[in-house]
Amino acid sequence: MTGLIANGNRNNEDVVITSEDFFPEISSKAIREKLRFDSSVTNERLIPAIESAIIEVNDQLESLTSKAATLAQLSTKTITSGTTTKPITEVLYFRAVAAAVGAELNEQYRAYDTTNNGGQKADELTPTIDDYRRDLRFAIRDLKKIRRLNVELV
Repeated sequence: MTGLIANGNRNNEDVVITSEDFFPEISSKAIREKLRFDSSVTNERLIPAIESAIIEVNDQLESLTSKAATLAQLSTKTITSGTTTKPITEVLYFRAVAAAVGAELNEQYRAYDTTNNGGQKADELTPTIDDYRRDLRFAIRDLKKIRRLNVELV
C-alpha cells in the first residue's frame, strides 16, 4: 500500500467575490454550503463558476441599478434567521447566483463522464440543472417584480 488518497482533503479557503458597489459580495463558502458541495469541487472550479454567475445575474439586473444606490435599498422588507437580518433583495440575489453556479457546475460534471454509467448520471442530472435554471429565473423575476408565469393561448 502506498497510502495515496485520490480524493483527500483539499484546502478550499473562503473567497469573497465582489463586483460593483450596487451588488452584495458573495462568499465561496456560503455558495459551497448552499449547494452542498464537498472538497471535491475545488476553488479552481468553483470561483470561475461564481464569477460567471455574478456576471450573468448582474447583467440581468442592470435595469435596477438606476433605482437605488445599492440592491439592499430597493426594498424595506427583511428576513431574519437566527440573529441575522438581511434585506430580501440580498437573499434573492444570493439565490440567483447560487442557482447559476449549481447549473453551470452540474452541466460541466455531466460533460466529463461519457461512459454508460456517466450517460445515465447525465440523464439524472438534467432535472437538477433545469431546477437550478428555474430557481435562477424565479429569483431574477422576483427582484425585478415581474410575474413568474406567462401563459399563451394556443
